[in-house]
Amino acid sequence: MLIICILSGLTVLAQTPIKDQPGQTYFDMLEKVLIEKTIPEKDLLALKPSPIPENFMDTLKKYDWVYAGGYTYIEKYYTDYKKFYKEYKIMRFDDNGGKLEFSINGYQNYVINHFNQKNPPHSKWSIVKANSNSFILNETSSEKESQKILSYNNGIFIYLITKSGKTTDNAVAFREYYVAISKGFTWSYNE
Repeated sequence: MLIICILSGLTVLAQTPIKDQPGQTYFDMLEKVLIEKTIPEKDLLALKPSPIPENFMDTLKKYDWVYAGGYTYIEKYYTDYKKFYKEYKIMRFDDNGGKLEFSINGYQNYVINHFNQKNPPHSKWSIVKANSNSFILNETSSEKESQKILSYNNGIFIYLITKSGKTTDNAVAFREYYVAISKGFTWSYNE
């Protein structure tokens, strides 16, 4: 088992391969979707808020979500799939909104690893409305933070991470986007 440090917090999480690996075909499909749905920096920064479907949490649960890139306002730095060196982060949501995390690496035999050691998951998402905007309420055992949903269109989900994580904060630190893909592998806590 390989131990790595994840930047969300300074939490050390175990990385474990899933049992049923989908292989290169899945990786190639995932990468193709990322390439097709890449948003150039100028366009990503110009995007304005758009209405979010009422049942958006159901949409989040229906698909896997691949981190496609973003912009950090602190460092004034844009990133997209080309800078990930063929290692992609995937998030999935369970029936209760629990956030499950996976990764796949194109240089290591297309192995999908998971970081999901707790049942229920460490983080739970729900969608809330505040100030006529939609937010992700990200809850852990020790904190709650809100991230403003900027848009969801054509399988691309964009949200803003503020410095304080509060719905009233307009000081954006990050603009991130994820791309929806069909669930192409199975996984359970029994692995």
